[in-house]
Amino acid sequence: MKIELLFLYLCVIISAVVALSELVRPEADFSVQPASGEAPLQVEFQNNSYGRMLPITRYSWDFGDGTPTESAKEPRHTYTKAGKYTVSLTAYSLWFKKEVKKAEAVTVTARDSDVSPDFIALTRTGAAPLTVQFVDVSRSGQHRVRGVLWEFGDGTTSEVQNPIHSYDEPGLYSVSFELILDIGRFREVKRAYIKVEGNQTEGEGEAEAEGEGEEIIEGEGEEIVEGEGEAEAEGEGEEIVEGEGEEITEGEGEEIVEGEGEEIIEGEGEEITEGEGEEIAEGEGEEITEGEGEEIVEGEGEEIIEGEGEDVPVEPQSPTLRMKHTVDTDYQYEAGAEIVFTVTLEFEGEIELSSLVVQEQLPGSWVFQGIVDDGGLAASSDIGSEDLLEFSWSSPFTFPLTFSYRLKAPDEEAIVLFPPIAVYEAEGELLSSNEVETQLRSYQTIFVLDREVGAYTPGEIIEITVFFEAFGIESPLVFGLVETLPEGWSFVECVNGLGTLPDVLPDEGTEGDLEFSWFTPPAIPGSMKYKVLVPESFEGPGKLYGYGLYRFTDSMFQTAGLESLIPRTIH
Repeated sequence: MKIELLFLYLCVIISAVVALSELVRPEADFSVQPASGEAPLQVEFQNNSYGRMLPITRYSWDFGDGTPTESAKEPRHTYTKAGKYTVSLTAYSLWFKKEVKKAEAVTVTARDSDVSPDFIALTRTGAAPLTVQFVDVSRSGQHRVRGVLWEFGDGTTSEVQNPIHSYDEPGLYSVSFELILDIGRFREVKRAYIKVEGNQTEGEGEAEAEGEGEEIIEGEGEEIVEGEGEAEAEGEGEEIVEGEGEEITEGEGEEIVEGEGEEIIEGEGEEITEGEGEEIAEGEGEEITEGEGEEIVEGEGEEIIEGEGEDVPVEPQSPTLRMKHTVDTDYQYEAGAEIVFTVTLEFEGEIELSSLVVQEQLPGSWVFQGIVDDGGLAASSDIGSEDLLEFSWSSPFTFPLTFSYRLKAPDEEAIVLFPPIAVYEAEGELLSSNEVETQLRSYQTIFVLDREVGAYTPGEIIEITVFFEAFGIESPLVFGLVETLPEGWSFVECVNGLGTLPDVLPDEGTEGDLEFSWFTPPAIPGSMKYKVLVPESFEGPGKLYGYGLYRFTDSMFQTAGLESLIPRTIH
């Protein structure tokens, strides 16, 4: 009997302890936003956990993709591969813990070749107010369309599939379109897509006449006459005459005559010869002689002969505008202080630009304080602007163009991102520079990327070097890079000799996103070189975009994005 009573007492005590432990044990719960999307997908985790009788002392997150666990309360995590991920959260109190696990909490889809968000505008340029008909031309494959979302760049949105929108103010507007499918959201953004013009007036010194010729006079005088001929004068005078021939005179004289031949004379009369001489003749053909001879013949065909001879095709060069965006500090700012930014633009190409504008969306509470070095700017935003900045020049443009300006930081401490872009018009088409992102810190540690890559030749391998440098005092626990190749380009291999090779590499032949990571972070500052194969059919400048991922003790962080425009080899 005593044994039975003792057993009964033990059962009661155990039940009480179990019940008490449930009362003391913390409650763990979380939600994710967004729960689905296209890789790479950045997800924010909202922690809904709470302590009961004892407070929660720490957390542990497992994102289900093989990456190290996180201890932040509400981390952000980037999923780089397609899949359905089970996420678990463990909340710890003083002596107890509680784990919640959610299967398929995050669904990441790969880039679907059958899915392509896209749109067109039936009218892209005109005077304000400008009414534009937008048309959805997306491909959704076999997936069900749940809706669309338009952002017109002027603060307004629409969920109509083919909306009609009116722009009331002059400016360049970027348009965003989001295709919402049953498998996730797909977005297309076209920068500076709509150009709304205001009332335009011509300057006092500009006149234009057609028929016998066209004349433009600026300042003391620049004259261009077309029709019977073309003449241009600056300062003392520069003259170009076409028709019977072309003549350029600078200072005492520089002369180029086309038709029967071409001769260049500089200064009092300097003739440029190499070896026996250099002569260019158009009409019958073009001949260049260096040493014993280099000959180019146009008309019948094109041939270059050096020594015995070498055949090299000549190709037109695609227009490429490259932008750099730098600061006068080590990517650090003080709350309430001013900081100077510098923009440099370099252009390559054989076409003429008719307009050029640099736009920059300021982070919240940052204020424009004015120009430091105008670099020939014709117009800029007003001092005190806190939203979109615009800087523009008057044609003709002389590259490289460089200008500097000041911004005032707000009274807060955060990592902020500046994403300027240059937009230009050439031959009636609006084009843009490479996308540039600059990240600034107050006290945190950030990483900054740079890239070195030359021109590509279709069908050949090109080498790409990525440089990374830390600004701050912390050392990362993990480090990785994501590089997105131009369409059709494929990974070949990493090249040894520039620091520690990554522990995780793409497979040979991988296209699209390349993922590199180090289990033990590489030497910093450091670099990594890899090779890719360019398809023979690729044309135009290649756009290469990348960013870095790193973690200290809590959340994963992402560097500013880095885009490079890679020109095609010109012989």
